[in-house]
Amino acid sequence: MRVNGWIKDNPVKKFEAGKIYVLDFWATWCAPCMASMPCLSVLARKFRNTVTVIAILEQKTTTIVRLKPELIAWKSNEFSVAVEDTNFTSHDWFGKDLESIPKDVVINSQGKVAWIGQPKDLSEVLSKILKGTWNIQDANQIVRNQERLSNYLDSLEAEAGSKLAKYEGHFDIRDDLGNPDSALLLIITL
Repeated sequence: MRVNGWIKDNPVKKFEAGKIYVLDFWATWCAPCMASMPCLSVLARKFRNTVTVIAILEQKTTTIVRLKPELIAWKSNEFSVAVEDTNFTSHDWFGKDLESIPKDVVINSQGKVAWIGQPKDLSEVLSKILKGTWNIQDANQIVRNQERLSNYLDSLEAEAGSKLAKYEGHFDIRDDLGNPDSALLLIITL
């Protein structure tokens, strides 16, 4: 795992077999990231003996020097904090696909990526991984289905947008667009 430095707690040089790791990618400017920190701390405390939680700060906007005193003041945080190595850390994990943060990655005890998702789902996922009821293939299928649904909804939105564009703003009377109620009827029939 490539990081620029460790701000809090001991560095994790490599993932050890038999241990579970949670990597939380975040930034100080990201309100949802900051809001998830207390929950991350609760999970780190709850699973302290079986899970190592590492929050990885996006370095593009915040330097280690600026953040270190603030993090030391966060005495309630039960997890390690590292700073990414420019863009390499997130690129190593997500390639060009890191669309948004916060984003969590769970590495299972076999050293494999077991899950990638939002912090809100982390507690349920960790519980299943620790109980041995987590199925990576099923989880991947769910993600693929969610991506398909998202793509389908995006295509519907684009289609509706192009059809409804003629109802926006000023238009030429020759277009005979009729009443705005026609736009609602068009939406209903999509």
